[in-house]
Amino acid sequence: MDEKMNVGYGTTNNNFDSIASKHFKSTIPPHLLTNLSEDERFIVEALSRLENGTNWLTETVLGVQKSVTGLDSKISTLTKLMDEMRGTLHDYKNVEYKTNKLWTWKEVVSGKWALLWGILVLVIPSIVNFFLFKILK
Repeated sequence: MDEKMNVGYGTTNNNFDSIASKHFKSTIPPHLLTNLSEDERFIVEALSRLENGTNWLTETVLGVQKSVTGLDSKISTLTKLMDEMRGTLHDYKNVEYKTNKLWTWKEVVSGKWALLWGILVLVIPSIVNFFLFKILK
């Protein structure tokens, strides 16, 4: 990972500033408005307030987009980590299954039935040899 991510259970990390409604003022210098009529002054000031509002809105949208992009990259990183952890968990389950299978085989081989079969395997050839020796003689 390129950056250290501090993600904890129950913690909140609020990267967003609260967006409140703002009152925008005209940024036209008063000396430029002196020669205008009242209606023209109102329209120019309204356009100035509208432009300031549009600039603020653009900056706010860009900030939100930057935060969303950052969150998206963190989610992508976490998704990759989650996929890796699922693979690791699958590997551990596979190892656990093989270990359980090995222990089951070990119990069969080292149990009382295995001992009985081992004795039979050693005794049966001797018994067969004894009877064949008696029959052939």
